[in-house]
Amino acid sequence: MTDLLFPTFEARLKCQRKPQYAAFLTDLVRASSDGIEALRTFRAILYDSPSEPKDGSFLAFDAHVGDTGCHLRAGMLFEAYILHRGISKHPLTAEALPPIWIDETIRRLKTTRTKAQHICLALTRDGARPQTLGFGGKDLVIAKGLKALEWEEAALPKGPFCLYENNQKSPQREFECLSFADSTPMSSASSDISRPTTPSFDESEIGTPFKTEWDLYDNRVLVRLVIYCFILSKYKSFSSMNNTVAARLCPEAAAEQGYALMKDFWDFKHPEYKKARLDRIGQELRVLQVWISDLSCAWLHSIAMRCDLKEMGNLIAETARKSSTGLTVAPCYPGYLLLRREWAHSENQILLIDRYFCSQGWHFNIFVAHVGLQRDGQPFNADLQCPIEWYIQSITLDKLASTEWSSRPLPVAMGNSISGSSDQYRVRLLSNERVGYHTCEADECDENNQHIRDFKEAEHDRLALAFFGSHKCYPFQINAADEMEYVGLYMDILCPGMRGQWKKVANELGSRGGGQEKQDIFGWQHVFIEAPKKVAGKLKEWMAAGNLLPLSV
Repeated sequence: MTDLLFPTFEARLKCQRKPQYAAFLTDLVRASSDGIEALRTFRAILYDSPSEPKDGSFLAFDAHVGDTGCHLRAGMLFEAYILHRGISKHPLTAEALPPIWIDETIRRLKTTRTKAQHICLALTRDGARPQTLGFGGKDLVIAKGLKALEWEEAALPKGPFCLYENNQKSPQREFECLSFADSTPMSSASSDISRPTTPSFDESEIGTPFKTEWDLYDNRVLVRLVIYCFILSKYKSFSSMNNTVAARLCPEAAAEQGYALMKDFWDFKHPEYKKARLDRIGQELRVLQVWISDLSCAWLHSIAMRCDLKEMGNLIAETARKSSTGLTVAPCYPGYLLLRREWAHSENQILLIDRYFCSQGWHFNIFVAHVGLQRDGQPFNADLQCPIEWYIQSITLDKLASTEWSSRPLPVAMGNSISGSSDQYRVRLLSNERVGYHTCEADECDENNQHIRDFKEAEHDRLALAFFGSHKCYPFQINAADEMEYVGLYMDILCPGMRGQWKKVANELGSRGGGQEKQDIFGWQHVFIEAPKKVAGKLKEWMAAGNLLPLSV
């Protein structure tokens, strides 16, 4: 019931029947606990104050949204971290400022969680009449139930000085409260996304079709980004199926978590109160995915507009499509171009984790890519596809954990490689006779040593462009015979010349060693952000277990 505490676009549930009261309260207790855990984890990352090794891991926010946009969430979370890492410290003393947006939300969630547990105990153990607890005798309007649970979402004034407590310059501390009805439409626009198969518009600036707005000074957006991503990561699992690695959400895990939290507060033998069906939690997780997918597109649009790339912003707005399940998705290649621009302008370091399959087993090879603009190149805004520098440096596992920047989160790209094709990689991945991890620290594998040399000499900027260029534009079928032709028509009008370069680079994937007929350099698989020392710890776990899936919590 996360979307009841922090509503998405529309109210999914209007009321609950009496037999569902205990299940309703259980879902709210689980949602409150997940929200508290998410905010505490983000707080630990922001202030470098993990109380336990498992705390403060950005992998905890590696959401499964279903839009093949993991790289976008990595960029969004990285931007949120960088911005709030800066404004969470006093500008003169560098003293950490308490995060009002986190602490106030946690306080309210704790109150609601305790209230829900006690009401459930009174109903199922003590036999209390619902009317004496603020619930209806036969059914319960959701807004009334939230009032009985003392839940109101805080709405802080927007701005960097309003989200953190500064004793020398105190922000307004009277918290506005959002009632359930007031907070339901977390949107900046109400239009649905519907596109013709051929473009037809004038060349003036196109309004955003997205229901959300990327605003990291709005505590409601920030709280939802953190909590939704956390939940969509917590109840996610990776598996090998249908000749590929796939992620799925596990509503059954969320249900078990709720029952575990209520074991002392729900007498499950009470005949009047029933457990909820599993699809109820599946629907809850789906609306979180829908909201995050829309925010991901809004983020891309915001990059374009704040960088004075109006045509690119219009391209994202015009070509974003909505799936039958409500996901909003911008085409893969233009989205990556905007992320790539952010990486280049901020001169990021990116960790590349390469799992190489030699004839004797497999290796984890670790590289740091120093990404930046080419000094003698043309201005980046003139051509988003112009070359950028990727300086590749190999690094050992021990060095990864001990460098001076090891606690600062970085973008991480995981991939796989083999001296062969993508089909040969899949055979090795899914084989029932897998050989285990083949150590390479003693330089005893000639195949891997040669692979490392080839990896460092490869043109990784072009390889990444080829990967995202050849990737499907949308993870679902659109109302067009050819999705590349569909997006290309808009490119021809809004970004002339982009389509030709896109087509050219998309055909280079195999020759660059990124997949299809050749995957001997690096086949991109998954992108997230994490601190290097956390990555090092996870890699050691994966090596010991012989785990061939992407890193996860």
